[in-house]
Amino acid sequence: MSNSQKDASYCVGLSVGYSLQSQDMSEINIDEFVNGLKDVFAQKEARFTPQQANQIIQAYLNEQGEAKYAANKKKVKIF
Repeated sequence: MSNSQKDASYCVGLSVGYSLQSQDMSEINIDEFVNGLKDVFAQKEARFTPQQANQIIQAYLNEQGEAKYAANKKKVKIF
């Protein structure tokens, strides 16, 4: 693998990482994330259909949002 290919690959990872972080998905399981990528690139059968995957992602984001709201609600004091 050439240095330019290594650097480009790393930068794609950075880009995806920054994107996920900005979407409150920084606590995902990196190993499972990589497994998903590997399955796509190896053209293996996915564990979930695209529709199921979208539902799982939305449910996760909703859980994260609700947890964040609950945590912030405890911090807010109304006088």
